[in-house]
Amino acid sequence: MPRGISLTEFRKGQAIAYRNDGKTIREIAGILKIGKSAIAEFLKNPDAHGKREKTGRPRKLTPREQRNLLRQLIKEGVAFLPRSVNLDLPI
Repeated sequence: MPRGISLTEFRKGQAIAYRNDGKTIREIAGILKIGKSAIAEFLKNPDAHGKREKTGRPRKLTPREQRNLLRQLIKEGVAFLPRSVNLDLPI
């Protein structure tokens, strides 16, 4: 299931202000045109909103190593890499 877009800083401030004014979650969701569950989850823990840790397998190459590999492929030719080319990769 895809994640929804995270609330902007402005919308976060609006939600907190409406809640401090005594509005219900349903009223806030209606005013901001955002789902009730999104408002409820944000108000439950505002500091953690939108800070979920990334999941998945870590990359083998760093961005610097990727740039070096691409540079070598462009320089030497993309079709085949001869064994004499040293890419200095930590694999």
